[in-house]
Amino acid sequence: MTTRNAHGRPAETGGAPASSDGLAGAALAGGIVGGLVGGAVFYTQAVLHLTFVGSIAGMGGMPAAFGVWMGFAVAFGLLFGGIARPATDYYTAGMTWSTARLGPFRKLAGPIASTGGVGLVYGLVLGGVVGFVGIPAAVGADVPAVKTNVLVGYAAFGLVSGLTYGLARDGWLPVPSFSFIGSRVRAAAFAPLVAGVLSGAVVYSQQPVYLRYLSTIVDIGTPTGGLAIWVGVTFALGLVFAVVAAGHAARGNSTTGYGLVYGIVLAVFVGLLAIPAAVTAGTQWELGFQDVGGAALGAWVVYGLVLGSTFGKVVNARPLRPAFLVGRTRATVIASLVAGAASGALMLAQAPLYLQLVGALAGFSGSPPLGFGIWLTVAIPLGVGFAVFPARRIERADTHGQTGFKVGLLYGLLLSVVGVFLMPPILSSATPFTLVAPHTNGAVLAAYLLFGPVLGVSYEAISGPSRVTPAFLQGRGAPVVGGATVGGAAGAVVANALTTGGVYFLTLGTVVDSPSLTTGLGIWFGLLFLLALAFVPLAARAVEYRVGIPRGLAVGVVYGAVLTGVVGVVAVPALVRAGGTALALPHTNSVIAGYFVFGTVFGGAYGHLRKQTISNEEFPTSTAIGTSGQRAIVFGSLFGGAVGGLVVHHMVGPVAMRYFGALVGYGGSMEIGWAVWLGLSLILGMTFAVAVGPRLSRYAHSMDQVTERDEDLDAVFGDFLDLAPVTTAATLAGVVYGVVLAIAVGAIGVPLAVNTMTPFGMFVPELQPFFLLAFVVYGLVMGLGYGVVKEF
Repeated sequence: MTTRNAHGRPAETGGAPASSDGLAGAALAGGIVGGLVGGAVFYTQAVLHLTFVGSIAGMGGMPAAFGVWMGFAVAFGLLFGGIARPATDYYTAGMTWSTARLGPFRKLAGPIASTGGVGLVYGLVLGGVVGFVGIPAAVGADVPAVKTNVLVGYAAFGLVSGLTYGLARDGWLPVPSFSFIGSRVRAAAFAPLVAGVLSGAVVYSQQPVYLRYLSTIVDIGTPTGGLAIWVGVTFALGLVFAVVAAGHAARGNSTTGYGLVYGIVLAVFVGLLAIPAAVTAGTQWELGFQDVGGAALGAWVVYGLVLGSTFGKVVNARPLRPAFLVGRTRATVIASLVAGAASGALMLAQAPLYLQLVGALAGFSGSPPLGFGIWLTVAIPLGVGFAVFPARRIERADTHGQTGFKVGLLYGLLLSVVGVFLMPPILSSATPFTLVAPHTNGAVLAAYLLFGPVLGVSYEAISGPSRVTPAFLQGRGAPVVGGATVGGAAGAVVANALTTGGVYFLTLGTVVDSPSLTTGLGIWFGLLFLLALAFVPLAARAVEYRVGIPRGLAVGVVYGAVLTGVVGVVAVPALVRAGGTALALPHTNSVIAGYFVFGTVFGGAYGHLRKQTISNEEFPTSTAIGTSGQRAIVFGSLFGGAVGGLVVHHMVGPVAMRYFGALVGYGGSMEIGWAVWLGLSLILGMTFAVAVGPRLSRYAHSMDQVTERDEDLDAVFGDFLDLAPVTTAATLAGVVYGVVLAIAVGAIGVPLAVNTMTPFGMFVPELQPFFLLAFVVYGLVMGLGYGVVKEF
């Protein structure tokens, strides 16, 4: 029986709890008992699935298939033991909260019931991932192979495995303890097995022919047989490593470096020389060292790295996961899944064909829903990459301004490069389809870019005390959300009344290829929420100067008029036209009055709600977004990009702007071309800020000294340097930067990109004078705008 301690956690009163060493025995017992029950369900309800399991190891007959299943069950049971403790904690907390007022169901939150509940969920997940996808894909069957009886078998395995684990853990079921086995012996057995399986999986997925050759040594001739031999050979080599590294590990040292060196040595002497020689000498086949691919050699290096890392950690009783994941595992996994779901949803809506290619990783043809599931799996390693370094920038208290959104946005830009250049060859080599690199589909790039900020914000929200809410929104969140909701609803009513059958919202839906009223309203409210956020830095200070409904309405009228002219007349029609739907530009239909109504109502609602929140603030936070340097980058880059873009558009010709749209797969869209140009302007502006920004004061001081010694220069620049030294220095530096961009980017970089990534062609170098002038003008205006915001 159990009682509750002072903290509400279960405490045993009848049965001896298992020691930490006994947890391995509990997990092993759970895997065996759950495997027997799950295997029985498969044998009676889904015998074909059991046959598939046996064929993975190249074995026929039901007894052999059942034996292979039990091997899987033990592995699944040990994996459950690794996640059981945190998962049970979350399950118990959730069930305790949900059954607080349901007395008969409170036993569901007990210790044994909790492990059973977690086990049931675990079994259902295994059924979806392994039963529907993994096993069928491994034997070449169609995926996903959705069979209810298969899911029932895995659910039975999980439930029984969890219950058995809980009983053994709490001492109600006697299980053997492994405490009598020394840590070195356990490490010598466990580390080679883990390293061999992981490295074998690498070879099996990337170069199965190497394993086929390996298996011919014992007259099998199948990749599966070769995988079994690989695991056996690597296990023996791991024992050799254990003899060499045991003393070093026993002194508390890491053996990761030892393992890396060992893996490199094995790659050369075993993978490249010994195995080809054995195959050539002992079989009818000839395997030359030149036939050994990079994947096989890399697998030996992976083997050594995993072997060394795991061996030292087991000997010294340290967590097996990498050091950078200690304390970050939960936040990393959850944030990765959230980011994967958001970016995957975007691809599912806008680039289903790409998700179908991702889905082909698990089956011949693939499908968008299957690709979505695999994308969620891919999201985990992408999130682990974020935990290596970017996550630390968020956690550090001394890095002001390093919010999850900013760090995640930079990580998203990096992932965009991965999506353009690295994912196409991976998908082409692992599936029967071909995806040409670089892959520049706009929706796919947007999904990779979206992954980063969603990951960063989610990680920051989960990992503890955070700064998820930007400083400019602190105290203004409720006014913004409330005002956007009320104002958006009022604007939607007016817009719908001024059109027939909600045509305007149907048109908005075409932006995402879903011309429906529901989709259009979703886009409408999403757009207005962004405009509500923009209100804070642009006009909130005017409202808060004398906060209240009258002041809010007055400012809202002005804001609504601006939105009507900029967004309703120009921006939204341009966005709709970019999606391929005809809409007049400028759009002057009466429906745009909805934006004016939104602005007015939003202003009044903001003034009313902000009056209530501002009374609780001793010093209201600034309405400015980011630091002055960040605002200088954005303003200067977009200001310079707008002026330089006008030079390209009017003096070179509209077709030149279409070249930029072609870089992301939209060569026929002028609007997308402008968006790419402005995005490039922002990237070039950030480069200018990194290279020149920190040195502007020093440049201004040097220029001042030079002009003082030259009367002509002093006559031209003296007054500017006295009144605005940083702005003057930034402007002159921008001119020089613009000349460099004209040569490097305008004459060479852009033409090469267009010739490589699009069906269009440009001369290399491109010496059209006005095209090069656009980059010089960009540098001049960008430097001026950057300096003004930075200095004033």
